[in-house]
Amino acid sequence: MIKHIQAGQESLILGAVEAGEKISEGSISASEYVEQLLKRADAMGHLNAFTFLNREALLQDTKKLDQNCRKSLSMPLLGVPIGIKSNIDVAGMPTNAGTAALKNHIPDRTAPAVTALTTAGALVAGKLNMHELAFGVTSNNGVFGEVRNPYNVKHVAGGSSGGNAAAIAAGIIPAALGTDTGGSTRGPAALCGIVGMRPTIWRYPQAGVVPISHTRDTIGPMARNVKDVVCLDGLITGEPLHIEPANLGNLRLGMPDTFYDNLHPDIERKMEQVLDMLRQLGTTIVKIDVSDMTSLASEVSMPICFYEVLRDIPRYLSKTNASTTLEDIVAQIGSPDVRGIFDILMNEDRVGERDYYDVMAIKRPALRAACRHHFKEHKLDAFVFPTTRLPAPLIEDHIETVHNGQTISTFQALILNTDYAGSADMPGVTIPIGLTQDGLPIGIEFDGLPGTDRKLLSIVTALEAQLPPMPLPDFLSF
Repeated sequence: MIKHIQAGQESLILGAVEAGEKISEGSISASEYVEQLLKRADAMGHLNAFTFLNREALLQDTKKLDQNCRKSLSMPLLGVPIGIKSNIDVAGMPTNAGTAALKNHIPDRTAPAVTALTTAGALVAGKLNMHELAFGVTSNNGVFGEVRNPYNVKHVAGGSSGGNAAAIAAGIIPAALGTDTGGSTRGPAALCGIVGMRPTIWRYPQAGVVPISHTRDTIGPMARNVKDVVCLDGLITGEPLHIEPANLGNLRLGMPDTFYDNLHPDIERKMEQVLDMLRQLGTTIVKIDVSDMTSLASEVSMPICFYEVLRDIPRYLSKTNASTTLEDIVAQIGSPDVRGIFDILMNEDRVGERDYYDVMAIKRPALRAACRHHFKEHKLDAFVFPTTRLPAPLIEDHIETVHNGQTISTFQALILNTDYAGSADMPGVTIPIGLTQDGLPIGIEFDGLPGTDRKLLSIVTALEAQLPPMPLPDFLSF
């Protein structure tokens, strides 16, 4: 699909690691690379991926880098612009979390996960648009406007890290940091045809994030390829920046049965193709009844978020010396779907101490135990399933959408397969496996038990090498 790239624009499809290597060796200049990406950002402005573009600093920093003997520096992301979701702190830049009351909130500290990347030479490209307060799956933002999908601008980019996914898929940036509570890195990544990871909870430092749930939220890397996600993960955790691919012939994968219910026909077809390919390579794939797991997940997920968000946001505001309050934030919410949630929570606080204790002390441990049981009983390396059961809905279908002839909740439809992991503390990685007949991306996800992040990355490293290159958006040219 290189035919979509005009002469001199090859840098638009470089991965983060590859770009860093080329800048370090001098085959491209940091300033020329950034200038191309900024031109790309301007050309793709209709996607509405950014809430803040760090243009002047990028130009100044790369000019200095080119003048100061970059070859003497050994940094894996030297001069590479990385996008940061708008709910993650970067000193001197607005952390607005996609909401009006935080438009002028500029923290004086940078989230440790971001610092890990800038220490490795990365530059902050800017802050990326998102679903307001991360409470949604479309990134149709009532304050900053909707994020559009690069594969078809009439469709959503997913959420809540929609700006991340759109900017990467469109060639504006090679990689970004998002956040994931119930699918907010993995869902948009799948809908926009890129790689997205939810690490095990607490694998990454959690400081410097406008929260929903301190027991479910995590920062997660997103990129155009697995190699870059491995690098970002290694920089944040201190683990190796490279990983050996898994031996696919030695794997045992579990197919959670309900995760395959009511799939879009093109997603079902593509999943069958990939699973058949894995079987031919020697992978053992076992279908599993996970009704116990899904039942518990439905009882655990939202009560945790609804209880913790009312306590976690004020705690963040206090720690960052914000000049606003939770009440101010709620009063200025611009997205009707998000306002509806908070109006109920602020007026009723319907998840009380007793209910929260019941979830945290009984139901959530039971969910974790159910997941462990399935892995142990079937000797699994990972679950495998379609990241979403349908492709990106139309922008106007952000509340309800028609799927397989039925009108369903868009929110529920897009989180059905990803949400449980946030409560079960399970890591997951999604990678693209192709397009629907209408040209919309399809993602496959691998989830593992807590702490098996590197195993998952080795699995998707191996699978990515077996798949054809992901087609780029049709308009990937100026």
